[in-house]
Amino acid sequence: MTSLEDTQHPTPAQRPIGYWLRVVDRKLDDAMLELFTDEGITRRDWRRLNVIAGTVDDARLRNKIAAHRDRIAPLVERGWVTDEPGAPRLTEEGEASYAALLERVTALRARVAGAVSPEDFQTTLSTLEAVALELGWSEGERMPRRHRRGEERRGRGHGHRGHGHHAHHEHGHHEHHEHHRRPCR
Repeated sequence: MTSLEDTQHPTPAQRPIGYWLRVVDRKLDDAMLELFTDEGITRRDWRRLNVIAGTVDDARLRNKIAAHRDRIAPLVERGWVTDEPGAPRLTEEGEASYAALLERVTALRARVAGAVSPEDFQTTLSTLEAVALELGWSEGERMPRRHRRGEERRGRGHGHRGHGHHAHHEHGHHEHHEHHRRPCR
């Protein structure tokens, strides 16, 4: 039988997968924030730099950058990106800064991957992909946005935390309505 103390302080093995996913996601956010603090950029700026540098092919983000030039304004002001109509590109200073940041991001990725054996890390990635597929994710689907706390408690949820009708329209997630009708694989 489980004692009251056991339920108040679960062991790592007693915690559900969602707990560990949130912890890892938040710790990665913190590490990336710390990594970019000296440069005064955000993770979103980093994603935009990757697209502009051509190291990440993300048509959706590339189209957003083209449609909303203000989103790259901090990078233009910093002198890292040109403000040319059509396709922004990295300046010489931007290329040097991007290379330095990429080195730091690569080191963080290696640190994370190095926490376990290469085989265990690959198994973890494969397992998370399989779980995502089982829950209806498909290749090419956009990364889900963070949910605001308490949406479901306020009557907006439909069995999925933060995935109520209101949340979709608030964030422009019209395409996700079909997502919930897909059968599990």
